[in-house]
Amino acid sequence: MPQQMRFEDITPFVRIAMNLDLSKENCPPPALSYDHRLFYVVSGTGSIDIDGTDYEIGPGSVMYWMSGIRYAFRVDDEPLNMIAVNFDFTQNNSSDILTYPTVAPQSFEKEKVLEHIIFTNFPALNNSICLLDSPAVLPYLQAMVQESAIPTLLSNFHLTNLMRVVLTVICRADAYANPNKHASDSFQKILHYIQDHYAQPLTNKSLAERFNYHPNYISQLFTAHTGISLHQYLLRIRVRHALYLLQTTELSISDIASRTGFCSTSYFCQYFKKCTGYSPSSFRL
Repeated sequence: MPQQMRFEDITPFVRIAMNLDLSKENCPPPALSYDHRLFYVVSGTGSIDIDGTDYEIGPGSVMYWMSGIRYAFRVDDEPLNMIAVNFDFTQNNSSDILTYPTVAPQSFEKEKVLEHIIFTNFPALNNSICLLDSPAVLPYLQAMVQESAIPTLLSNFHLTNLMRVVLTVICRADAYANPNKHASDSFQKILHYIQDHYAQPLTNKSLAERFNYHPNYISQLFTAHTGISLHQYLLRIRVRHALYLLQTTELSISDIASRTGFCSTSYFCQYFKKCTGYSPSSFRL
């Protein structure tokens, strides 16, 4: 039975993170794995077939797929130097063996797959991902290789957190790449505008008029790029600025509510406590 999960709830278990060299001579045949796999190309070029879809890969390419997916590498003249990570999204099998070998398609046994995860808020993770230019993940992957090779106190905990960062970067990059570059650039301009005008009564309609879009398009951009609505995003920005003013100024709470765009002091106090668990006055230094 598949386990439904939100991305925020992952606690990755990294079995191994290592450097891997493939050449034309030692390129393995098509295979499947019982845990999830992630590869990053450090140098070299080639291609990878993931579940029947072929991707050209080179330095900066990062590939991810879940367990039970057939894959096969092809290497060009120059060897592929990669970082390979075998992992789970949960700690349910963290006491298991160090790592699992890949299996030929005719020998694969579905019942041996370690976990069946379905992500409810990041459906892209339910499929394979191949990003051609993601150098931002390299430092974290290199740290994982070092930590995996020379484990010390809290190594598993450190690997879990590094893997969280890697997957977060990949999910963001995939979300921004899929709509199209124009949509991503547009959204960045909208975010910068909000940072400068967060105290104003911004709505999907007012932003649409400002940037010459339809209000529904603004709503779709926020859902795709933040996972929340414009209204929720604005409230979070306003609370963050209010917190700064509470701790760095002597402005009254009513003045802070007004300056950060809340319609009334009572609503500000109510929402601030909902977000932080404390009243605004609790943050007075």
